[in-house]
Amino acid sequence: IKNADQKNIYYGFAGVLVVVFLLDYFIIMRPQLATMNKLTPQINELEGNIERTETNLLRMGEYRKQIKDFETKIAELEFQLTTRSGIPLVLEKISRIANENNVKINQIMPRSNEQEVLLEKDDRVYYDLPIQIEARSQYHDFGRFLNQIESDPAFFKANAFIISQLQGSTDNTIKLILSTIVYEKEAKKSDEKK
Repeated sequence: IKNADQKNIYYGFAGVLVVVFLLDYFIIMRPQLATMNKLTPQINELEGNIERTETNLLRMGEYRKQIKDFETKIAELEFQLTTRSGIPLVLEKISRIANENNVKINQIMPRSNEQEVLLEKDDRVYYDLPIQIEARSQYHDFGRFLNQIESDPAFFKANAFIISQLQGSTDNTIKLILSTIVYEKEAKKSDEKK
């Protein structure tokens, strides 16, 4: 009987321990495990974000250097652009390049009514300005002229051209549409509207 009572005490104690463990699992541990399962993807995402942030912070000096390089390039490119008041200088430059390449210009005129707004930034508006040219030249001279025009830092681009042979001559008639980028300040634009 003593053995039976002691066995019952152990069984009772084991039963109480099982009940305590089950209550602990279902009441305390299970909600915590569910919360941890929900947080695991968020923790992984945060770890990835922290890693990317650390990498970006390490590259901050490199990014600043790139920004300065871009600002320098933008300043150089803006220096090459022409203001709207500088259009006569652009026409003169085209004429000078034509003369250097034996291209005889009969007519050159900007087509301001066909210009397109490319960008409005800060206090400037940038336009794509077409320039119509009618000229005469030999085929190879025109090729050199076109190459020099498109290589010029003033951003000339040949949009379209027609070449036709002049009868009884080695020259060709050329109709050419060039484009260049010009800008004007917003203040001037608003003054013109008044």
